[in-house]
Amino acid sequence: MMKYFYSTVSLLVLTFALGFASPSYAQETTPNRNSPPPVLTLDQKPKDFQIKLSEENSFIVELEKDKGYLITVEQKGIDLVVRLTDTNGKLIKEQDSPNGNDGPEKIFFEPDNNGRFFVSVKPLQKPKNPPAGGYSIRVSRVSGGLTAYRLEALEQDFDLLVSSLKEAHTGLNWYSTYREFDDFCANQRKLLRDKMSGLEFYRVVAPVVAFTKEGHTSIRLSLDDTGYLQAFGRYFPFQIKFLNKQAYIINDFDGIKAKGFLLTKINGKSIDEIVKTFLSVEPDDGYIVSGKYRWVEEIGAFPWYYIRCFGSSPTFAVELTDPKTNRQIVLDNVRGIKYAEYRRIWKESAPSNEINFPVAKIDFQTEIKTAILTYNKFNTLFKNEKFDFKGFTDKAFNEIKNRGIENLIIDVRKNSGGEEGLEDYVFAYLTNKPYTKYRYVQASGTTYS
Repeated sequence: MMKYFYSTVSLLVLTFALGFASPSYAQETTPNRNSPPPVLTLDQKPKDFQIKLSEENSFIVELEKDKGYLITVEQKGIDLVVRLTDTNGKLIKEQDSPNGNDGPEKIFFEPDNNGRFFVSVKPLQKPKNPPAGGYSIRVSRVSGGLTAYRLEALEQDFDLLVSSLKEAHTGLNWYSTYREFDDFCANQRKLLRDKMSGLEFYRVVAPVVAFTKEGHTSIRLSLDDTGYLQAFGRYFPFQIKFLNKQAYIINDFDGIKAKGFLLTKINGKSIDEIVKTFLSVEPDDGYIVSGKYRWVEEIGAFPWYYIRCFGSSPTFAVELTDPKTNRQIVLDNVRGIKYAEYRRIWKESAPSNEINFPVAKIDFQTEIKTAILTYNKFNTLFKNEKFDFKGFTDKAFNEIKNRGIENLIIDVRKNSGGEEGLEDYVFAYLTNKPYTKYRYVQASGTTYS
């Protein structure tokens, strides 16, 4: 089962409340009404609204180019999806965080143009989502950087993480002694400073988690920090591919013919130093590093690693080497790019050759009373793809029964694993007797503080 530690400090970043212009309109704006959506006023005090499971409430907001904004919908007893679109209906961002029926859904946004945008609030179509609930909404301006935290709070979070690993991580001493782990943690703790942001705190604690050398235990930025960087960060514009641990650029940019050149320095730091930092925040099993290099280069991740480890930059000083002649090329003031352009460049420079298979499907060969039940994923991407795993499984086995199927083939050839427990749900349809799932399980304890 995947294990994740989330920093409490990181989760505190930019927790704004929300408000709106006209509460009476908000309660009336459903897909079945013709009244125009209300206009949200910036930085107004939040107020409560009610929404039914079948409704979708819409709002208008007027925003300025290159200004920072935060849209927050506070869920109150119902799980909601928040969508931001332009006047043409093009989706800009959809937010559905894993916080259930309560808590905030946040969208950070920096428009590329002045204009009108639409915010829609709609209950998530899922089992056990109540028939009605409440929410509040507010659009606020965002200025300055990430929230800074007191040293005391940072130290408390750091100590909580370390104590949690000691108490619950079974393999903490598989690749190092407890003494080595304690010494490493003590050195990292000394790096904490007053008024650090959640992002800076991440750079201190991520190497602690990576030190466990266990690939299923990792730490990630909070949704707030991630949303902030995606909205307001400026990213390194080149994509890379590693060959023999050397970083080759695979795209040109702004008229710069860099494709095929070796990347040797960014902002004065050597590529070896940069990659070493990347590897230090990413865990893998034991002393494996090949997987880490792949994670840095695949799905266009290099610029994302860079901004996490070294920060946003409006421009970059870049040094390249021609691998044919060893000629050095120095580029000053290379433009930093927004998140959307960074992702576009990645898709253009490294077209995917991946074949997209359905999440799951069932086929019948009734002439031989056979069904082929295919599961290509057992992970949480089910939710992202709006797929109801248990609902599909229930329906599939009901249909197998109703059709009088005698032979069942379960195809998991393309399934790489995923979320614990989903396989049990399927297997429960195959037996009504107790079965042994694991012959051996090692755990630090059965209860935790």
